[in-house]
Amino acid sequence: MLEKKRGKERIVYLDGRFVPESQAKISIFDTAFHNAYMVHEAIRTFNGKLFKLEEHTARLFRSLRCARIDAAMGPSEMKKISLEVLEANQHLLGENDDYWIYQHVSAGVVPQFRYEDRTYKDSTVIIYCWMLPFKAYARYYEVGAHAITPWVRRISPQCVDPKIKTCSRMDLNLGTREAKLIDPDGYCLLLDEQTNVAEGDGYNFFIVSKGVLRTPSLRNVLGGISRETVMELAKEMKICVEETDIQTYDVYNADEAFFTATSYCILPVTKFNGIQIGQGKPGLLTKRLLEAWSNKVGINIVKQTLSHLEEK
Repeated sequence: MLEKKRGKERIVYLDGRFVPESQAKISIFDTAFHNAYMVHEAIRTFNGKLFKLEEHTARLFRSLRCARIDAAMGPSEMKKISLEVLEANQHLLGENDDYWIYQHVSAGVVPQFRYEDRTYKDSTVIIYCWMLPFKAYARYYEVGAHAITPWVRRISPQCVDPKIKTCSRMDLNLGTREAKLIDPDGYCLLLDEQTNVAEGDGYNFFIVSKGVLRTPSLRNVLGGISRETVMELAKEMKICVEETDIQTYDVYNADEAFFTATSYCILPVTKFNGIQIGQGKPGLLTKRLLEAWSNKVGINIVKQTLSHLEEK
């Protein structure tokens, strides 16, 4: 049971205990550290309330099943603990702040002779919160981010199903590093082995062509909760959506483009590999979708984010 302590340090859930983050420690032999054998979810808050906790947790347990990891608890308990972690850290939120709540589950500590014995006995469950880094992406709502296709390709779905939200993300990490070397405002957008557009480092991608929303199919990407939310909003707004293969040619000739992710929801993209997309500014349909999302959660997403640029 979580005691109501209101210190300056965030509280973390770690394997049945609520502890200050400085005491949240795992073994160096845990599979999370040893070989990134872990799945996770990140859920954000709006005005301190979790958005789509049910959907994120359901996806976590689908990933766990595919990864053959037993969390030793069910979805209901996972959601309950996530809410308790949020409550324990609410007092640390400042004006216009919001959290990510992370759910991490690894396969536990590696057996001593792991090459002879791959029967992992216990999982490690960690749930913690992280302040949303609004300043990192705030200005892109006004000027748009830049998408860069790096040399590294997204791991083939023939190797690992992209619908498993795993922490094994070397391809995405390398893509991000390369994109930032090329362009400080660059966000990586990986292609698959057939040179179709796939996804970025924790975000999905949409283009707008002649009033139609187009996004890569689930064949080669993780089906993001934010991606689903955009498609729900588009349906309500009677905007046509196509899930299909997208080539770089399509992106160069798009009218608008944007990323979707739990943190920023929808982030306009105005350049692709140095080439201007559309009018070179956030598009009308992108803005309409952002406004619809803001109405859905009862907060002006862009205004909240931009307010952090005004902080001294």
